[in-house]
Amino acid sequence: CCDRPDDYLFYVGNDGEPVDEFPLNACEGDCDSDDECAGSLVCEKRKGLAPVPGCEGEGKGGADYCRRPDDGTPGPSSTCSASPTG
Repeated sequence: CCDRPDDYLFYVGNDGEPVDEFPLNACEGDCDSDDECAGSLVCEKRKGLAPVPGCEGEGKGGADYCRRPDDGTPGPSSTCSASPTG
């Protein structure tokens, strides 16, 4: 539809529609799971206009976008929390 940098967030559709646009490429949304992303891309869940690792722009508020797995930072489930010593 238009020229845009590959790493710029772009809202394509939702819930697998339009069918001919899914699976989504990097920095495209709105994905609901990794299955809606092409190849080894992962679906980055976000709130509001939170940044998407490896992508530029704000995209659509509340929409989730596909990204390359190596562009991400560890999610909450894999971060360590400091425990008190004592």
